[in-house]
Amino acid sequence: MIPSDILTHPGLSDRAVRLFGILSAGEDPIRRRDLARLLRCSVDSVDRALRELTDAGLVHKVLNRGEDGGLGPTTYLTR
Repeated sequence: MIPSDILTHPGLSDRAVRLFGILSAGEDPIRRRDLARLLRCSVDSVDRALRELTDAGLVHKVLNRGEDGGLGPTTYLTR
């Protein structure tokens, strides 16, 4: 369930609210292209929605490391 203060947040687009719902489901790290597929939009649109959520302080980004020490999938945590 998405909290009402997020549903009515004046600075969030409909896509950002839907993305919050997906991220708050607590799934394993999910790639931006998979989020784009779920939301039926482009990766750039996902990036804009993520920026809305992070700017509003509702989501923060956690960088993960892969087994080889390089960057792995990013996790987005909701408040």
